[in-house]
Amino acid sequence: MKKKITPLGDIVRSIKINTGLVIGLAVILVIAAYIYIPTVKEELGARPSEAGELLYPGFGPDEPKDIFGPTGPQGPGDLVLFEEIQLTNMPGNSIPGDIFGNKIVFLNTYVNGGVWSDLYAYDIDSNQTFQITNDPDTEGGLPRIWGNVVVFEKNHQIFTWDFDTQKWSMLTYNGINQNPDIYGSKVVFSRQNTNYDPKPMNIYMIDLNSHPWEIIQISDSPSNQLNPRIYKNRIVWDDYRNFISPFGNSDIHMYNLDTETETQITTNPGSQIGGYIWEQKIVWMDNRNSIWINNWDIYMYDLENPVLNGTQITSNYTHEEFPGIWNDCIVYDDRAEYLNYDIYLHYLKDNQKYIVSNADKNQEMPIIWGSGPRFTIIWADYRNNHDPMEQVHSDIYMRQGYIE
Repeated sequence: MKKKITPLGDIVRSIKINTGLVIGLAVILVIAAYIYIPTVKEELGARPSEAGELLYPGFGPDEPKDIFGPTGPQGPGDLVLFEEIQLTNMPGNSIPGDIFGNKIVFLNTYVNGGVWSDLYAYDIDSNQTFQITNDPDTEGGLPRIWGNVVVFEKNHQIFTWDFDTQKWSMLTYNGINQNPDIYGSKVVFSRQNTNYDPKPMNIYMIDLNSHPWEIIQISDSPSNQLNPRIYKNRIVWDDYRNFISPFGNSDIHMYNLDTETETQITTNPGSQIGGYIWEQKIVWMDNRNSIWINNWDIYMYDLENPVLNGTQITSNYTHEEFPGIWNDCIVYDDRAEYLNYDIYLHYLKDNQKYIVSNADKNQEMPIIWGSGPRFTIIWADYRNNHDPMEQVHSDIYMRQGYIE
């Protein structure tokens, strides 16, 4: 059957006839949009003066629903995700730092006669938000948690907060310290090494079970080592000893606390940063495939089945960033839609990726934690940002699931 083609003259006449109608509708839409788009003016009101005080109620979980159903991975190790849930609804930017069990710790930054940044905790079971810090000093970096202990940076020093005792402790008293992480009683962080000039950031550790606390040096280099992550007896970090601007690169290094040996995980000429370790698997973001644009992909290194320079997990021409791993699940944010970042999960069992969240605007910086067959994914979400020109508001969203 031949396709009917509308004559050009008919198209022109149709345009002339409908010009007035189109202009009228356009005017109506502009007025409606102006009325509809709200201008948000947050009233912060009084701020709690004591750490740990109940602050804002969250959004409670509804009955979970399996939205993957028959389209999800089948057979042994089936993956199931429940509906996403909004957890926080606070002024400013809420950025997740970490999750352990039913506790989520995050940083909230907002403007109120100055820039305020404080640490908060969200309890999934009670659906409540608690404030941990409350002072004019801007917190640095994102908090991490293990059990009931939170580690964080403030004024270039490392602190802990204990949910049981409701008290904080200061671990370092001098120098520049940043990017802490915790596993069990061990806290790792980057600290300025004064033995070199200029003074680089190297990796250090404190064991909370030792008395008195002793700062133990893990790496010693005239170049920076940043963003340490610890899991059991292994520490991974971003290493810049081979970085000679503008043609150098950063690599992923690992230190084994049992054997007291350091291993270089990547040797590729590209940059590898954001290392994250779970059991025998290390993931990171990698720009080795960049040619004319700065393209980041996700790579993984399996200590039990090592592949030189790691295995490529994503291969899009857009950014895939901030990976996290638990079991066979790798989460990351992906600019697959070119304009906005969305959250994806790569399932190693079937080597497929699944959408965790692709709502309007950006979803960024996912974190995954699990125990047994169940897991939780959290991320920073800008869908409720009411400023169309700038990202000034983010909430924390969550999806839970399990592997059958």
